[in-house]
Amino acid sequence: MKKIIIIVIILLLFGGGAGYYFFLMPKDKEKKPEEIKIEKIEYQTFKLDILSVPIIRQGSVVKYVSIKIALEIMPDISIDSLYTIRPRIRDSSLREMHDYFSTVSVDAPINIRTLKKRLLRAMNMAIGKDVVANILIQGIYEKKN
Repeated sequence: MKKIIIIVIILLLFGGGAGYYFFLMPKDKEKKPEEIKIEKIEYQTFKLDILSVPIIRQGSVVKYVSIKIALEIMPDISIDSLYTIRPRIRDSSLREMHDYFSTVSVDAPINIRTLKKRLLRAMNMAIGKDVVANILIQGIYEKKN
């Protein structure tokens, strides 16, 4: 008799769950998901000359690092205005690269993310906060002596 009561209780629980699922649960067909509109910003690209930094340890050049970078510029900034301040851009980039390479070991791999963050911070300080959107590193070359 106990087995029959347990089986009936289990069937009632399953029946109640199925009834709730089919009859009382809200229908997803009536709701339409909201469309998310993503605005794509077209950045301008400003290419810099290759930047070369000698890595000096104990008074002698251990290796040279050359980096080719491009700047993603906000659309409302004129590229022609950046040509006039190119020396300031180059100076801040070289200063930041010298600072970065003085803190890392000679044999350590170059941390691209850290270098990009540091260069972006240097650009923001040199030419303004809302001018450069991103730093694009197009190539890094190392030459050991």
